[in-house]
Amino acid sequence: MVFFFVFDLDNTLAPTDEILKSPMGQTFTIDDYDQLFLPNPLLKAALLSLPGPKFIASNGTTSHVHHVLKAMKIDDCFQGAQSRREDTEPSCLKPFPKFYMDLLMHLHDFAKKNHLNFNEVQIVYFDDILENLIVPRKFGWITVHISSAPPVSRHNAEIVSPQFSFVSVETALQRMFPFISENMHASSPFL
Repeated sequence: MVFFFVFDLDNTLAPTDEILKSPMGQTFTIDDYDQLFLPNPLLKAALLSLPGPKFIASNGTTSHVHHVLKAMKIDDCFQGAQSRREDTEPSCLKPFPKFYMDLLMHLHDFAKKNHLNFNEVQIVYFDDILENLIVPRKFGWITVHISSAPPVSRHNAEIVSPQFSFVSVETALQRMFPFISENMHASSPFL
């Protein structure tokens, strides 16, 4: 089995809510990103230790994703990103199924280009919003909720129970690594 790791960006990998409360407001320059989104060497080490390709799945703009990853110095940890373009319809964003179907196609194409059997891929999906875990859970992905608060549905939507829940992505990666290692196929090119 080969694991593909898919991460939401805002409030999963990056503490965006804390930063958006800053007096600088929501319009950022590249210098603002560099000052607000600081490098996290522990996160980078944890990401690099994962035995599989890593991807971003964000409702943020492509530019936002690029600048945050670069400012945090984790941009080289990821093999791809799915994010919002200016012309993206709201129904093509999380938590709607179309977003995850497009993501699945992207992951399938990556597997094919890297000569991996997609039938042997297990996707592990990390997000801070429970509603964003509903479709991945239905798809059979391993779902990981990242939040310091107890899991509560924001919109009384369909209840979802993630397989794992942690206060931070660093804690999740540290605690899940034995599970991942035990289930890794020895012939994986990412070992």
